[in-house]
Amino acid sequence: MIALHTPTGTKYTTTTRKDGRFNLPGLRVGGPYIISVSYVGFKEEKQENVFLVLGQDFYADFTMTFPADTFQNGDQDHREFYLRAYPEQRNG
Repeated sequence: MIALHTPTGTKYTTTTRKDGRFNLPGLRVGGPYIISVSYVGFKEEKQENVFLVLGQDFYADFTMTFPADTFQNGDQDHREFYLRAYPEQRNG
């Protein structure tokens, strides 16, 4: 998972947990950002023109699918998996 701050070219990267959730704390305020997710065998998914506000909890949902030309056992595989960004948990 990559968040690219397009004005500066700064890339923030992370991986997802087993449940598909991920956090990216400490991103610059503003934007625009391009948020992209990828996984072996799945189509890359992107959200563009993302802007962040100070103190904002931004949620990004992605559903990843196989490319249209991917077939298994003669049938197209429709498996999907779901990713969601959650704000970092703060104690106190």
